Amino acid sequence: MKEIYFNAGKDMLLIEDLTTGEVIRMDQMTRSFIVNNDRKIQSMYPEQHAELSKLIGCDCCEYGRVYQFFACNFSSQDGQPDIDDDGNFIFERVSCPIRHNCKRTTCSPRVLGKLSARELQVVTLFVKGFSEEEIGERLFISKATAHNHVTHIYQKLNLTGGNPDRQLITYAFKNKLC
Repeated sequence: MKEIYFNAGKDMLLIEDLTTGEVIRMDQMTRSFIVNNDRKIQSMYPEQHAELSKLIGCDCCEYGRVYQFFACNFSSQDGQPDIDDDGNFIFERVSCPIRHNCKRTTCSPRVLGKLSARELQVVTLFVKGFSEEEIGERLFISKATAHNHVTHIYQKLNLTGGNPDRQLITYAFKNKLC
């Protein structure tokens, strides 16, 4: 688990491994860490990635995009993880350290590009404890269609193994989908 925050001078992001206590400046992180996070932002938050690409640049600008995304979403030191052991982002509300340079396009992204608008509605109701039948009634779809949406959501978010319902609820709260 990693926490991301600004140093005392507010001129560099630090990445702390909360398990070991090791702190590394973001500009000293491995290229694979930067590229993997850029790809994650691109796949999970395509709208924000597109805006970052316009602001920062497209080719070989992974570091700038990741830095900007992290600064907008994780830059306060609170002792809580910002990236969990599975690499999922855990967003937090932060004051804008870059004076809204990004025009707020990357602040607190909510919508995962992988999920359709209808699937997001299903997730919201599911997290509130509604059954598939109740979800169907509220969205004017059949129980079978509601079930298919839930199944597709599990597949798209790669929620496998024991208790995918709990994984979906945890995922929804971590990513502010509800």
